[in-house]
Parts: sequence; structure tokens; C-alpha cells
Amino acid sequence: MICPLHSYVWRKDIDKIINCYKTWGSYTPETEGVFILTGSIYGHTANAAEVLMTELDKRDIDSLILDASATDISDIIATAFKYSHIVIATPTYNNNVYSPVEHAVTELAAHGLTARSFSVIENGTWAPTAAKNLLPVLEGLKNCKITGETVTIKSSGNDATRLGIEALAEAIENDIKNR
Repeated sequence: MICPLHSYVWRKDIDKIINCYKTWGSYTPETEGVFILTGSIYGHTANAAEVLMTELDKRDIDSLILDASATDISDIIATAFKYSHIVIATPTYNNNVYSPVEHAVTELAAHGLTARSFSVIENGTWAPTAAKNLLPVLEGLKNCKITGETVTIKSSGNDATRLGIEALAEAIENDIKNR
């Protein structure tokens, strides 16, 4: 029987529960796949996230999108701990990262997320600077790395954006295959 201080008392499937705790306690991802955390002001960044998800689906890579503006932070944190790869898709807002996305990334860092691969899609019409502010935070996380080139969108996507997203999906696919 497992009797934690706060949670359920486990009376069956003890081996399964212990294996889950070993995974969670070692920060090992449960899923070799991609969590796309997005925030979007006018819908263009969310659209880019959807395009990436489509590209990943073509490659048979499990992926999930959550909107930082509409998802409880506890769900974002739980999802980030589940996936091996995380893409942050954010607009530039006031020369920084869009605040709901910035808050989520700050929480991931505060919870000690480690051993993940990150990628960035930034959006900004005049001065896309979200990646410049975001990358140092992501690179500072323990045992984390950046996969692929940052995709920069100037307001709404175009053919260059599409090619950048396809290249990012390919880089993520290669990283998953070579883990």
C-alpha cells in the first residue's frame, strides 16, 4: 500500500504507481512528442502553431497545443513535464514575450523543468524580439537544449514562414529519432 501525505491511498497497481513516480521524480518525459505552448493576439501565431502541428502529424509525431491565455497554469506545467519537446509560439508584446506565455515559461523554470528540447516561433510586425528575450531563459534550464532555428513571422505567415515551420518540424523529427 502507498499512503502519501496528500493524495490517494494506493492499494493496487503498486508497480505501476512506483514506475510513474520514478519517471516524474527523474524528470523523464513520458512521451516522445511535442507540446506546443502558444499565445496569440490576432490569431496569426496560433495559426503557425496549427501549421506546425499539421507538419508534425505528417511525420507521425504526437503533439498537443495549449493556449497560455486560456489554459490553467497547472495544466501547462503538467503537459510540459509529459512531453520531450516543447515549442514556444509567441507574439512579441511591448518588446518582450506575450505576457501569458512569459508567465508560463517563468513557472516552468520555477518548477525545475529539465532535460527537454525547446524550439521557438516568434511573431512581430515591426520588431520581433520575443525570441531574443525567451531564448536565454530556455537555455538556462538544466539539461535543456534548443532544437532547430527560430521561426520568425512578420504579422501573418507567408511562404517563407511555411518553409521555416517545415524545417522546424524536420529538425524536431530528427531530434526525436536521435534521442
